[in-house]
Amino acid sequence: MKSKIKNLVEINDGTNNKIYKGIYNNKKIILKKFSKKKKSIKKNVNEFKFTKTLYKNKINSIAKPVKTSKIKNYSVYEFLKGKKIKRIKDNYIIQCAKFINQIQFQDSQKLNIPFSRDSCLSLSDHLNLVNNKLNKILLIKKNKELKLFINNVFEPSWLFYQNKFKKKYYKILNQKILKKNLIISPSDFNFNNILLNDKKLFFFDFEYSGFDDCKKLICDFICQPEVSINNKHKNIFINAIKKRHITQKNTIEDLIILHKFKWCLILLNVYISSKIKKKLLNKIDYSKKSQLKKSINYFNKNKLYKYGN
Repeated sequence: MKSKIKNLVEINDGTNNKIYKGIYNNKKIILKKFSKKKKSIKKNVNEFKFTKTLYKNKINSIAKPVKTSKIKNYSVYEFLKGKKIKRIKDNYIIQCAKFINQIQFQDSQKLNIPFSRDSCLSLSDHLNLVNNKLNKILLIKKNKELKLFINNVFEPSWLFYQNKFKKKYYKILNQKILKKNLIISPSDFNFNNILLNDKKLFFFDFEYSGFDDCKKLICDFICQPEVSINNKHKNIFINAIKKRHITQKNTIEDLIILHKFKWCLILLNVYISSKIKKKLLNKIDYSKKSQLKKSINYFNKNKLYKYGN
């Protein structure tokens, strides 16, 4: 007789999935239920395969994958004990870098791992990430506050920085990174997706994982707005990543600035969300104002305005 998942309790309702806590085979589990859209089905399959690959290669700082269902579009993982990290320590940064180094398996090219979402195979790909997001925001005509910030503040600063970046790296701008020089990336890698248990870090959330440029992972880890990484920790992280994993290392500082522009736009994703239910309109309107404020604060905090002067 097959075991059943019992005592399911919803603990989080995300934008594309719901998280439940429950019991399976007398063990605590986490069930991650995705919507039935094609993109969500792909995320579920990719995350479970990636987690399974790490577990098979004896990476023990993740949740053990238990079972998955393509038909019902959910996956089950063993429950991870731990708490969110409020104060970042040097040792936590080193553990993060160690995890990235550990998952670069010797035969990684033979593994059935796709490219990560928004993977960057050249410096121009990094630029395109920002421009693609900016173009979507520029299509929004109704919101005056948003237009004022984007048209008068963000866009002039970004265009100036982009031109500066292109001039500096014009010789290597479109130079492709060979797949053998890419890393296996969790992609959405930051302290929001890390738990602390007895001084050890545990990692989760691999929906967008795959092969990518190590510099992109570094930039997102450092630039993610909700958990601020200071200069000291930035340098510890970069220096702790094995040198062979980082191509064109001299570009990192400029790419960090570039990705800070990108994160200003990611904070505005709520403006381009589609198919909003009527009953959620008031909540969405509030969220828009809140996210615009966060984006402006992030822009100012990182002094991105100086590139528009």
